[in-house]
Amino acid sequence: MAADLPADAWRPLNLREGSNGPLVFEFAVLRVWAMRHHRPGPPIWLVIRRSLDGKEVWYYVSNAEAETPWDILAMAAGTRFRVEEFFQDGKTHLGMADYEARAWSSWHHHMALVSLAHLLVTLTKRDVKQDIPDLTLDMAMRVLRSVFARPTLDEQEAIDLIDYHRDRNDVARKSHRKAWLAKHKRLAAKLLL
Repeated sequence: MAADLPADAWRPLNLREGSNGPLVFEFAVLRVWAMRHHRPGPPIWLVIRRSLDGKEVWYYVSNAEAETPWDILAMAAGTRFRVEEFFQDGKTHLGMADYEARAWSSWHHHMALVSLAHLLVTLTKRDVKQDIPDLTLDMAMRVLRSVFARPTLDEQEAIDLIDYHRDRNDVARKSHRKAWLAKHKRLAAKLLL
């Protein structure tokens, strides 16, 4: 279906700033009908997202209102990464994958504790975001470890470590952005990046 759409049906949208430069995809939005019991059902939105090189294509459906702007539908489809990011952070930093449960209830207890830990770290990130806007979850974990009853780092060591990682991340981000913009000059001018 994506291959049959005309070129003017595709619109680029910058979803967010990624670690390798702007995360830009092309979107096409169509009004289609859902099928219910082999009969046409209610009208729905079909959102098609493809990579800039056209090699990868994703399809989403939405039951949003008919007046919903295409960019709202595209942004909703593009926020899926937040869920994946939560799972990755949970597995990497918070022990989500480190359980040995035999019962359904114990697995839920473990996941509830991981979610609470993630909430604590996220709230810490939010509280210091004004002072350190590019604070990552790993850096927030280091801050929290420094203020626990028996810290392995004192506060200044944690701050120095965070500053070191922020500087390295900033250099990498600028380098990736520069390479991305050089590769996608036509699109960068169109999106005013």
